[in-house]
Amino acid sequence: MKVDRLERDQNFFELGATSVHLVRIAGRLRTELGCQVTVTTLFRAATVRVLAGQLELGAAEEAATQIQQQAQTRVEARLAARGRRGRGGSDA
Repeated sequence: MKVDRLERDQNFFELGATSVHLVRIAGRLRTELGCQVTVTTLFRAATVRVLAGQLELGAAEEAATQIQQQAQTRVEARLAARGRRGRGGSDA
C-alpha cells in the first residue's frame, strides 16, 4: 500500500488497505516502535487518530500495571521485614 500522505482521519480501508496490509503494519509498529498492536486492533481502529488513542490507552494501562506491581512488591518487602523483626531476626 503506497500512500503519499496519510491524514489522521483517513480510513485505512478507504485508502485500499487489506488484511495483509494490516498484518504488515502491525509488524512494523512492533519492530520500529515496540508497540504490541494486533491486527484486530487495526481493524477496529481504522484511522491514525483512533489508533493513536488506542496506543495511548494501552500505554496508560501498562504504566498503571507496572505501578501496581511495584507497590505490591514494596508492601510484601515491608511485611517480610516486619515478620523478621517480630521473630528477633532468627529463623529458629
